[in-house]
Amino acid sequence: MPMQSGTYIETAGHVFPDQITTAQIPLDRTVLPPSYCLQMPTVANGKITKAMIVDALKRIGSPSLIGKGLIISTGWFKHWF
Repeated sequence: MPMQSGTYIETAGHVFPDQITTAQIPLDRTVLPPSYCLQMPTVANGKITKAMIVDALKRIGSPSLIGKGLIISTGWFKHWF
């Protein structure tokens, strides 16, 4: 699944001088927390609702997301390659 999480970081520092740069980000802020990836294919202009996310989480055992990441894959990456 192509995406920028885990391989790329950026800050507003390259555009706004009063913001931090990537060199100023503490190392512990660059590590992705334990995360879940939900495969939620959509159609053109399809919407992903809160109910759909809750349902998808129930299907994988309703894990707690406190302190964790949530990545939603819509399948649209196939249109880029």
